[in-house]
Amino acid sequence: KALSEVILRILGKGGTKVELTIQRDGAALPKPVVVTRGKIEQRAVLAKMLKPGIGYIYFSGFMQENLDHSIFRDISKLQAQGMTKLILDVRANPGGRVDIVNSITSEFLKDGQAIVAFKKQGQVTEKSVTETDGMFAHIPVVVLVNRHSASASEILAGALQDHTAGPVVIGSRSYGKGTAQSISP
Repeated sequence: KALSEVILRILGKGGTKVELTIQRDGAALPKPVVVTRGKIEQRAVLAKMLKPGIGYIYFSGFMQENLDHSIFRDISKLQAQGMTKLILDVRANPGGRVDIVNSITSEFLKDGQAIVAFKKQGQVTEKSVTETDGMFAHIPVVVLVNRHSASASEILAGALQDHTAGPVVIGSRSYGKGTAQSISP
């Protein structure tokens, strides 16, 4: 069955049970699996200390409302644990909202530094520039990317690479989207 069809059959009122017949390699498992329906919450951010002084933050997209504030809280918690250097992991991060990536990126840059500019027919139509020194501008940062890092992930990586000394971006070539879309009523 298609994933969308399976999801529709499994969805239901929280706390109720559903019986699933699972197939592996074309054969059904001996017994059906019974699961209780409930709300599944995915963590938008994973933050932890890797080694003394080195913090790590992974986030899977730039779509969640208040993602920037969650990341800022997590960085502050890591600082309280002694973090002096940070790894931002945006591997397999497809991007998301420009306002959120601008908010996050600006906190790692100094006043007046450009984050991103959008052009239409060769003319700059929109440009994001930091307005103050970011609260994390003093922290050395490395950004991990791969071929699935796209859009807002590339904005973050590119802005930090443009304005920070040293090899800031590590990994393979990113997706290379180079465009942004917006929603118009």
